Amino acid sequence: YSRVTGVQTCALPICSISHDPVKVEIVNDGVMLHFMVSFDNVFIQVVDDSGIPLFERLLSISSPQSYYIPVSTRENPYLLIVSGDDVYQKFPINL
Repeated sequence: YSRVTGVQTCALPICSISHDPVKVEIVNDGVMLHFMVSFDNVFIQVVDDSGIPLFERLLSISSPQSYYIPVSTRENPYLLIVSGDDVYQKFPINL
C-alpha cells in the first residue's frame, strides 16, 4: 500500500453530553454560572450559612450563556440556589 488516507491515533470524544442544565465554576472573587439551555425565567439566590439572602436575581436566559455573580469571601460558606423552569439545583460554595 503506497497511500495512507487517514490515521487514527486515539479515540477521543468529539463532544461531551451533559444533562446538567446549569454548571458552576469558582472564579477569583465570585461564581460563574454556565447555563447550558434556555430558561424563560430562572431565579438565582445566594444565601449564607444562616439562610440570609446575599444575592437575588431573576433572569431570562434565551440561549446557552454564562453569568457572573460577585461574592465576598468574608461571608463563607454559601449556598447557591438556581430555580425556575424545570430546574432546581443547589450548589454549596466555599471560596
